[in-house]
Amino acid sequence: MSEEKRTVVTSQKPVVFYDIFIAGPGDVYEERLYIRDKILLWTRDNAETTGIHLRPRMWELDSPGGTWPKDHERPEKNSSQWIIDEKVVKRCDYLLAVFADKLGFQSEDKYPSGTAREIDIHASSGKPAKIFFCTSPYEGNDPEKKQERQRLDEYRQTIERQEYPWVAAYHPYPREKFEVRFDVQFDLLIKEIKEQAIQDFKSLEPVKTPLPHEILLLLALADSDKDDGFRVFYTLPFGEKDFGNYVISAAGKFYNKQPKEANHKQTTHWKDIVELALREKLFVKDDPTTSYIYPDLEEKVDIMERIHLYKTFDLFRLASEGYKAVEELKRQEERGEKDYVLYRSTP
Repeated sequence: MSEEKRTVVTSQKPVVFYDIFIAGPGDVYEERLYIRDKILLWTRDNAETTGIHLRPRMWELDSPGGTWPKDHERPEKNSSQWIIDEKVVKRCDYLLAVFADKLGFQSEDKYPSGTAREIDIHASSGKPAKIFFCTSPYEGNDPEKKQERQRLDEYRQTIERQEYPWVAAYHPYPREKFEVRFDVQFDLLIKEIKEQAIQDFKSLEPVKTPLPHEILLLLALADSDKDDGFRVFYTLPFGEKDFGNYVISAAGKFYNKQPKEANHKQTTHWKDIVELALREKLFVKDDPTTSYIYPDLEEKVDIMERIHLYKTFDLFRLASEGYKAVEELKRQEERGEKDYVLYRSTP
């Protein structure tokens, strides 16, 4: 699948887009519209459940102003045919082409028609292509149309004999049976796309990376506390070189305590750890609690320090994901895994 055409929605479920170019000369406009509608209807009915979105591409939709490429001309840069080839065909993941009685106008380059050029550009890159040829004879008397049909039959035979360096699926159909034959092949194409989507979805799965070991400490602290959480106390700075403390407490014990002149790097680090725990939905934060002095500090600090220390704290409680993580850690410990870890998903 074209990397630049892939679009992913990671907030809920992965979504992948496939662009399908619908090629053909002017006498198969109705058939091409039928193909377009099949693609649109399938996406409408199946995209939500499968995550697969199919987008039809046609020169009428994607060339500048819907202008038909000029006949007989070599596609120069920025011409309508060049834009179709470079900006549309090369970026599509699949190609469906249909022919009835016309091959199309001969151009000045090596290709017998613009449609043949589009098929060659797509298929030569190794991307899947299906080509439908009408095998019913031309029924009119117009000599020019008979000659045109002869050119098409010659081109059809080269595809049937696989005379090109690339491979495209060849599908003949009787004149009045195009829709029936196409529906069968479209179902097979959908099966092929679903198989491709399985591989593409795997490549879009988030990468699992270990959580910092400090997260495991916070989970263990919360599990040991009667409130199923931990507290963060914020201290006031003591001077110009002091940045204030960020002290974590649970079950009556204090962790990451620092001297009066707090280490700003360590304080910032623990703030980031707590923010990461919140982003991973392991904890929820209660409303801030004010004017609290933890009881066992009474004997450890003097009256002046108690005035300035531990003015407020935040309580972080285990969330549902946090409880699951604690149970997983306990299971890992029971299995004797020495360096057990939890994982986070990084898209």
